Amino acid sequence: MRLVYISIVLPLLLSGNSLLELVDLSQNNEVAKSAILNEKSIENVLESTKSAYLPSLSVGSAYQNISNERRVSLDPKDLLSSYANISYSIYDGGKKSSLLQQLKKELQASKFSRKNINNTLALNTVSVYFNLKSISSDILAKTQEIEQLKADVKRLEKFKYAGAASQDEVEKIKSDLAFAQTQKSELLLSKTNLIFNLRELTGIDKIKVEEAFVKEPDKFSQKMTDIILAQKNKTEALKFKAEIEKSSLRPQVSLDNTYTYYDTKFKTDLSTSKDSYKQNKLILSVKWKIFDFGSSNQKYEASKLSYESAKSDLAYEKRKADLRYSYSIEALDLAKNRINSAKLRVKSADLTFIAIAKKFKAGLVDNIAYLDALSDKYNAKAYLQRVKNDYEIKKAEFYYYAGYSVKEMIQ
Repeated sequence: MRLVYISIVLPLLLSGNSLLELVDLSQNNEVAKSAILNEKSIENVLESTKSAYLPSLSVGSAYQNISNERRVSLDPKDLLSSYANISYSIYDGGKKSSLLQQLKKELQASKFSRKNINNTLALNTVSVYFNLKSISSDILAKTQEIEQLKADVKRLEKFKYAGAASQDEVEKIKSDLAFAQTQKSELLLSKTNLIFNLRELTGIDKIKVEEAFVKEPDKFSQKMTDIILAQKNKTEALKFKAEIEKSSLRPQVSLDNTYTYYDTKFKTDLSTSKDSYKQNKLILSVKWKIFDFGSSNQKYEASKLSYESAKSDLAYEKRKADLRYSYSIEALDLAKNRINSAKLRVKSADLTFIAIAKKFKAGLVDNIAYLDALSDKYNAKAYLQRVKNDYEIKKAEFYYYAGYSVKEMIQ
């Protein structure tokens, strides 16, 4: 029995992956990297938009040659021109400020969204990690039960040959042994699925868990979660998007200055002459759309409705977050109480099995009572380990719904 225990537990303790390492790996997987790239993309859009509203300078040059057959007498045969232009939007109805504010809110939303993705990945990793530990405990308990049943089959077969046990008693234990082996196979398949889930999260092939705990909650008040903060900023971005639509109804003022240099060469049958001159053109323009059949107002109202809709969604998500936080507290308390009751169950099952086993060997109870007591003993041990691991998961869920980093709570 001791060798069986070592063969199951030792792989979980030697060369194992710490929970913190696995969380780090999950927060660097493809989903996390995609969130980082999305955030950088919005940062680039914001910076390019800022640059687009600065004064722009453009220069150019051109050379023109006209053949004598097609040239009008007043046109120069050769023309070389160069120019420099500076343009600047002095006022665009408030579109610039609204657009920049919209992009800043979208950037903040992407930052909080990335943090939420990382926190969700951490929670998922913690959940799979402790469920894997639970299933390993179940497998250990079932393996111990199988070894006990095998020993009982051998013992009863000896009794049968001596005439102290019936064939029915032997077959009953063999039947329970076969059922226990089937259950173990199902548990192994479930463990394989959990390992697959952990590989999916972390991107590594070899998974071996080791001891880990989540910090005990103590005086943690609820904060606004990252997903709510992300949605809050997305909602505020829609408000500025509506202001962008409204800006088209205001005056637009722009400044344009062009400096041009011309170098010409006139050539006729009688003479050739050169000339050059410079020109500077300054244009201050004002444009104001005063009527467009209500198109701009309709666009503004549509954007405003989108903003109001997002506000309603945000209020719902806030209410749902509060309910989940309250539920996580109740679930945490229940998980803690289940550990205490599971410990009492283990103690009771051990004492019952010892008593039944003595009576069974003395022939005072049948094999059904013995097998029930044996099953209760190992199921109680497995259940205790499962509720302990479930408690760790419930602590992680509490931190998640309370708005804290799950990773920072891992010990």
